[in-house]
Amino acid sequence: MKKTRLFKRNKPLEVYELLTQETRHNAVASKLEKYHAYDIAEAIEMMTEDDVSRLLSYLNTDKQGAVFAYLDPKSAARLLRHVDDDLAVQVLEAMEPDDAVDLIQSAGKAAAIAWLPNMDDIKRSHLKQLMKHGKATAGGEMNNRIITLKPTDDVKTAMKTLITEASRIEYIDTLFVLDSDKRLLGTVSLQTLIAARSPLRVKQIMKPAHEVMHVDNPLEDVVRTIQKYDIMALPILDKDDCFAGVVTMHDTLDVIDRTSRDDYARLAAVPIAIDRKESIVKAARRRLPWLLGLLALNAIIAVMIFQFVDTVEAALALVMFQPLIVALAGVVATQSLALTVLKRAKESIHRRLDVTRHLIREWAVGTLSGIVLGALAGIIAYGMLQLTDMAVGFEGTLALVVGGSVLAALVIGALIGSGLPLILHMIKVDPTRANGPLLTTFNDFVALAIYLMLVTIFIV
Repeated sequence: MKKTRLFKRNKPLEVYELLTQETRHNAVASKLEKYHAYDIAEAIEMMTEDDVSRLLSYLNTDKQGAVFAYLDPKSAARLLRHVDDDLAVQVLEAMEPDDAVDLIQSAGKAAAIAWLPNMDDIKRSHLKQLMKHGKATAGGEMNNRIITLKPTDDVKTAMKTLITEASRIEYIDTLFVLDSDKRLLGTVSLQTLIAARSPLRVKQIMKPAHEVMHVDNPLEDVVRTIQKYDIMALPILDKDDCFAGVVTMHDTLDVIDRTSRDDYARLAAVPIAIDRKESIVKAARRRLPWLLGLLALNAIIAVMIFQFVDTVEAALALVMFQPLIVALAGVVATQSLALTVLKRAKESIHRRLDVTRHLIREWAVGTLSGIVLGALAGIIAYGMLQLTDMAVGFEGTLALVVGGSVLAALVIGALIGSGLPLILHMIKVDPTRANGPLLTTFNDFVALAIYLMLVTIFIV
């Protein structure tokens, strides 16, 4: 009977221990070949720069490139700056052009000047073409090392081209047919080419490319197009409508993963890049600006509450229900914010009519939720006040104020949560900047202001 492991293997830790404990060079090199490049990249997070230099000496060129492709570009750049320039060039040449460009751009101008002149002419040309485009564009994400065919090629010739080029090309599932001016005529799938027989020509088996994008198109548009039409490789054209490269579905998955992590970090107001070796002092210093800003905002809330000091002294019982109102309003606002960001990402609200319908819907949801929760909050408040002597004579009035405050806070919270990211998008600011801490603080201010004003009007 096969035994079941109690714990999963920690492969990165195994790699780290192998590198630090095994002294025989051949043994280390042989055992490292059994590990995936991803596991080795994860192990690098535990290593010093000197450890990484030794690690590279055990890996072949292809494995070096694969490992560095899995690293965060900033971390990879820092490590490559530490090694010999010849080794750095070797690693970069083994990487796919789009991954290598991300690394070089993260390393800075000085590193680029040191590395690029020593690279193979063809690979340097590929990299320089990609470096002309912005990171958040189709051109910045595409791979321009692609197999291309001529429409007049016989299928035997096309197959020979495939066999010759396949070993140095990342993506071969789709081949692209270009004319003499590098205009895209169509595509041929690998399966179709294998099944075709001479004397068929490429133009007889190719299919039209229904969807294309340009190098300056936003990356999010590229991702949506690939998702919508289930495209394995989306052709990218330059400003002259000539074929420039492709963005693959694999690239899309990387973009989605990276974007989702970045958005989550912004919503939580924490740094996007995670450095496992970062000191406690440095980590605290990076978070302090946001926390200091929120402290200032909460100081404003305290000043606002101080304006109602007479109200608080006259009805001390109302302090009990402040957390209840603030918490409910904050949850509704955060839900509306998340839903709005998700809808905008899916292009569900890009027209003015869609925006209006979305805001009305969120207002309706906030109102219905406010009615239900306001009624329950009022009942709970009335029951609690009956058990104490803190609001003798106006238990019912305070309970109604609590219920009304919950209703008003939830309606306004829903509108704030749904409207704020749309406003930020209109002024060309990333909607995820409407992060949780900032939104919650602003919502707390509104909810408490409503509550204290209603107490002042109806009780004091």
